[in-house]
Amino acid sequence: MLTTGILHLIFLGLLAVFPVVILIQVRAERKITSGRFRWARKPRVELRWILGPDTLDTIRLPAGNYLIGRSPESHVAVNHAAVSNRHAVLMVRRKHTSVMDTDSLNGVRIESLPLKPWTRVRIPDRQTVFLSRDAAFEHRRLS
Repeated sequence: MLTTGILHLIFLGLLAVFPVVILIQVRAERKITSGRFRWARKPRVELRWILGPDTLDTIRLPAGNYLIGRSPESHVAVNHAAVSNRHAVLMVRRKHTSVMDTDSLNGVRIESLPLKPWTRVRIPDRQTVFLSRDAAFEHRRLS
């Protein structure tokens, strides 16, 4: 059952030989910068998740800072073995979006460029951000 502020996307796939359920949750009510800006509620970025061989639906995020990882306190929770508990921070602003690797085990890459831990890097429009070899999202600015 869907609750307000939480978007559940479920993907059933096959990883190695065992069936795996991958769950992505967006917890908008936990946004760090909730009401600071007038444009904070308007969706600014769209993420198209790619987990394994298939593509999941897209999610839209308003301006704010979002922790991505497997941890229950993550704003965007990705239940995937290759994603760390606190893998990365996505910073959505009015005119740009940045990502920062939080010293995760598999690291973060924008296309083929690996990011240094704790370094904030702007994501160009329509670029793919890899959290691991088979967990990624395509970034697209909405306005």
